[in-house]
Amino acid sequence: MSVGLLEGSMPTHSLTDALAETLALFEESGAPQTTSEVADRLELGRRSTYDRLERLVEAGYLETKKAGASARVWWRPSGSTGGSATEWPGDRATFEALVDAVEEYAIFRLDAEGRVRTWNEGAERIKGYEAGEILGEHFSTFYTEADREAGVPESNLADATEQGSTEDEGWRVRADGTRFWANVTITAIRDEDGDVEGYLKVTRDMTDRREYEQRLREERDFTRRVLETAPASIAVVDAAGEVQTANGRFDGRFGAATDEHGIDGLTVYDEAGDPVPVDERPYRRVFETGDPVADWQCQVEFPDGQRQWVSFNVAPIAEGEGVERAVVATQDVTQLKEQERHLERQRDEIRAELGEIFARIDDAFFALDEEWRFTHVNERAAAMLDRSAGELLGRNVWEAFPEAVGSTFQEQYEHALDRQESVTFEEYYPPLEAWIEVRAYPSESGLSVYFRDVTERKERERELVRYETLFEESKDVNAVLDPDGCFRHVTPSASNVLGYDPEDLVGERAFDHVHPDDVETALSAFERMVENPDYEPKVEFRFAHSDGSWVTVEALGRNLLEDPDIAGIVVYTRDITERKEREDELEESRRRYQTLVENFPNGAVALVDRDLRYRTVGGTTLEGYDATADKLEGGQIREALPSRLVEELAPRYEAALDGVANTFEGEFGGRWYRIHTLPVRDEDGDVFAAMGMSQ
Repeated sequence: MSVGLLEGSMPTHSLTDALAETLALFEESGAPQTTSEVADRLELGRRSTYDRLERLVEAGYLETKKAGASARVWWRPSGSTGGSATEWPGDRATFEALVDAVEEYAIFRLDAEGRVRTWNEGAERIKGYEAGEILGEHFSTFYTEADREAGVPESNLADATEQGSTEDEGWRVRADGTRFWANVTITAIRDEDGDVEGYLKVTRDMTDRREYEQRLREERDFTRRVLETAPASIAVVDAAGEVQTANGRFDGRFGAATDEHGIDGLTVYDEAGDPVPVDERPYRRVFETGDPVADWQCQVEFPDGQRQWVSFNVAPIAEGEGVERAVVATQDVTQLKEQERHLERQRDEIRAELGEIFARIDDAFFALDEEWRFTHVNERAAAMLDRSAGELLGRNVWEAFPEAVGSTFQEQYEHALDRQESVTFEEYYPPLEAWIEVRAYPSESGLSVYFRDVTERKERERELVRYETLFEESKDVNAVLDPDGCFRHVTPSASNVLGYDPEDLVGERAFDHVHPDDVETALSAFERMVENPDYEPKVEFRFAHSDGSWVTVEALGRNLLEDPDIAGIVVYTRDITERKEREDELEESRRRYQTLVENFPNGAVALVDRDLRYRTVGGTTLEGYDATADKLEGGQIREALPSRLVEELAPRYEAALDGVANTFEGEFGGRWYRIHTLPVRDEDGDVFAAMGMSQ
């Protein structure tokens, strides 16, 4: 049925929602609008907008003409929606039969007083009244109580009488008391003399469309909130590079550079410092291929001449065939670039790994409304939480993740939302077995949460703590001295080895703590090292402990005055006090046994240390072997003796060093010998050498 017979505005029922939305932007006989103006109001690309406008022109709703070389304007001609009083068609019975068959619209007549005189199937379906219930009733029954008190029904009839027809949208009431959003047209019906004999009222249920438009507004509001809370500069650009919409960060950062020529107006250089042509930039590739571009880094020169490193992430927005718009997200990575260079200079592997972790910007994200329900979950968040977005959307976060109830996460999120303050924190989440870094940004309608897994960084930090702890417990003390011999840096192990807080030594002259008998040797080696960078001495001397005792140390020095990171003399020292005491005891024993060795009758005596090295040899050596005392002293058994003797003596000396004495007899060089091996102990009863005697 052509409902256009009923009233001027009725043909719009055949339009799609998209075309109806577009037509609604034009007022009858209103000012012409350009394609760009309509596209901005619809928040669409120019190509999609142009297609809609052409279809409205073809349908007779709009007119158009070119303006200038390539522009075009569009307007709604006068009379396109009717406006004169409606005359009944000639065949009234046929007309009313057609009206009764219409179910999409409530179409009925009112008398001059506004009482219902006819009722069609569409009216019964939309308003819920059967004909017998409503005929004769005043049409104000369909209005809300507030509209009736405000005189809206009477005002609509008066407007229709004066203007020929009137159109209105608002809440209407069904028979069961429920409300629906209605588009209503009332047209005056006049007799042959021009007097009003009634009205034709056409009502369309627009509730679904209104809810759809409201959802669109909510989605746009949500998108704007995400844009404004995102820690990045984000814009939507069209194929010509024109910025259609952008968040505050983008406007504040790139606005001046993009005002005239859009995003193509940016001056861009690659990592080598060479200019990047417009057609080689990442957003251009997105429009050509439809594929996203991630983390494309370049240098951007701003109007003030300064250059900064920027990372570009570009994703296409699919609208029909081809790509008409794209989302451009940028991050200032200048500081990260500087940190990378610094880490390269330091050659610090652990800190380099931490730098790489900090450099990651692929944050997980979800949004919550005021009732703590998920309203958005990105792919990264779904992967980290091991839930799909479909499982989470609409659910309460505390019901979905009961393990988080009462945790730092709940405490911080509630703090952010209650006080409208952003929060940043790190917390371990047992279900994920991970440390999570969280940044939460509140708004009046909910909370936007960005988070990332920082477990690897935490492990590195713990590794550094363990390393420092081991360093503090070490018996090695390392220090950096200036050319005058004053401490500039001392490792924490100085407290364990020397009894000093490292900070107490900084600034003091190192040689003031060296034993008077050792100062000359240590100072001479140090001064020579300062003069000759290639000289790396190893010196033993005694260093004063904080308790007044002396600690014997072995020191190795290196001249690193020319190293910009050190610029000093590095001294690596090790506590060898116990070793020196052992050596002194061994020497004392060697002297005590020397007389015995030199006067031992009809045989030989030898003193062997734990390395099976001869310390003292005397008496008569074995017959037939060319092994004098001079040749044996200082040498190891396995190197100084024939293999047969080594096989007999080595295991017995090792047993003696373990505290077990042994006696055996053997034939060597045609003579028989009795050989004793026994342990040699210090004053505390500890074995420090072995003695062998042969007769």
